[in-house]
Amino acid sequence: MNFILLIIILSITIYNLTGIYFVIPFLIAIFNFFIASINLENKHEHEKFNYLFAKYLSLSIIIIILYINMKILIDNYFIFKLTKLAYVIPVSIDRISYLKQFVQYDFFIFTKGLHTWFYFTDEIEIKKFLSNLDWNKTYVLNLELVISDFNDDDEFPVITLCEPILINKYSNSNVISKFILNQINLATNKFNLEYEYLQKMRLTKGAPYIYGKYSEIRIF
Repeated sequence: MNFILLIIILSITIYNLTGIYFVIPFLIAIFNFFIASINLENKHEHEKFNYLFAKYLSLSIIIIILYINMKILIDNYFIFKLTKLAYVIPVSIDRISYLKQFVQYDFFIFTKGLHTWFYFTDEIEIKKFLSNLDWNKTYVLNLELVISDFNDDDEFPVITLCEPILINKYSNSNVISKFILNQINLATNKFNLEYEYLQKMRLTKGAPYIYGKYSEIRIF
C-alpha cells in the first residue's frame, strides 16, 4: 500500500514538472519492471534473458525519468531562491526588513563579519556606510548601543537594539536613522536611561555610540 502511494506521489510530481508525456512512460516502465520480475521467478534459465532485458530496460527508463525530474526540481528550487533573494532588495529600501521574515525555513551562511560605528542616528554616516556596500549583495546588520568607551576594556557593555535586519546599498538611510532612534528610545525607557545624558556622554567621553556588525548573506 505504501509503495502504491509512493508511485502515485511520484506520478503527480512528474506530471507537474514535465507533463503527461513523462508520466505515461514512467508508469509503463514500472508495470513492465514488475511483470518481468515476476516472470523471472517462473522461467527456466534459458528463458530468462528476455525478461532480464525488459527488467533492466524498464529500470533504466525509470531512473532517467526520475533524474530528469529531480534536476528540474532542483533547478526550480535555486531559481526560486535567487528570485526570493532579489525580492529582498526592493523590500528593504523603504522599510525595515528583518532577517527572520525571509529565511525562516532556509539554510543560509554569513561571510566574514565586518563592523562600523554610527554617532547615534546620524543619517549622513548611515548614508556613507550604505554607499560603500556592494550593489548586488544583501547584508545582515546587527545594531548595538554601546554605553561605555570601548578603550576602557574589551568587554564593554552593549544593548542589542533589535533583531538582525536586512540592508543593501539602496536602503533608505532616513528610514534606518529613524528606526535606530526609535530603538534607542525604547532601550532608554526600558533600562531607565536618559537620552539627553547619553548624548552629553558622547560629546565628552566618546561613548555611547551605535556599533553595527554586518555580514553578506547567502541563501541556499
